[in-house]
Amino acid sequence: MIRFFHHACISVLALLVRAVPDSARGWHALARSYTRAISDQQADRAYDRAIRLYAAPPQTNETILARCLVERAHGLMRQEQPDQAATLYHWALCLTPHDPDVSFALANSLFAIGNYSSAQRFYKTALTLRPNHHRAWFNLGHTLKAKDALGDAVHCFERAISLNTRFVKARFMRAYVLSLLRHHEEAIAEYERTLSMSPRYVKAHFNLGNCHLEYGHHVRAIRCYETALKIDPTYDKAWFALGQAARRVQNLSLAREAYAKALALRPDMYQCRLQLARLLETLGDRANAALHYRVYLQDAPESDTRNAVHDTLQGFLSTYRASKNVRHKPRS
Repeated sequence: MIRFFHHACISVLALLVRAVPDSARGWHALARSYTRAISDQQADRAYDRAIRLYAAPPQTNETILARCLVERAHGLMRQEQPDQAATLYHWALCLTPHDPDVSFALANSLFAIGNYSSAQRFYKTALTLRPNHHRAWFNLGHTLKAKDALGDAVHCFERAISLNTRFVKARFMRAYVLSLLRHHEEAIAEYERTLSMSPRYVKAHFNLGNCHLEYGHHVRAIRCYETALKIDPTYDKAWFALGQAARRVQNLSLAREAYAKALALRPDMYQCRLQLARLLETLGDRANAALHYRVYLQDAPESDTRNAVHDTLQGFLSTYRASKNVRHKPRS
């Protein structure tokens, strides 16, 4: 029914702009209808026509033009074209410099293209105009974290939480940055609060497991990873982490299974392949250890770890090949 209504509106408005092609409001209304009908290309063309007409004297209305520019920019953000969106948001902000929502939207587009310094400036502009904008505090925290200003980022996430105590993502990010600062006790408490509000937040379970692993709480870490994997069995990083934790408590069968699951999901997880090969060597399964060592040496990219273990692994493979030759050598 709603879809039929949108298409009916589009038909009427299309007739209107054919009859009055210089109607900025007509093109603007048509663009909105196309957007609601999820028809981006037609919406883009209609918005562009409306913007040209709104911007042309004598019908220039800066407030309406700014609104049209922002809507067009929102469409570009949905289409993952933040650089073009930033240009339109900036134009809209020049027309309505005291609108915190436009500053916030411009900052989001700048953040998306990696211009963190400019994004930070416009988030701060939005917060000057609207200090209780909890999402602006949250996103400002992201820009500060991206620039490694971790203490300031924590402060921003805390401000966001103080304005919206149910803001789960802000709690998650506060916990994450606290863990980067190695404040693991505070991070664990915040992850637990996050999970009390959102029990199926997979990454929170995973990160909480990482904090417990750092603290030496290996059994708790295993429980966290297993919970994450019950929710998302395809989480390759959680399988690898589970293998690491299981190995620390000498549960080698669980470690072997977890490493194998991680590699089945992501064969290019070379650190996991190296750990599995070492575990298999420890378990006496030299044939499979040799197989994984060989793949690791052939495929893993250059790294400090690979360079450090290269000679040792080559030595193992040479010894293994020699032992195979001795076993298969015919008796005289």
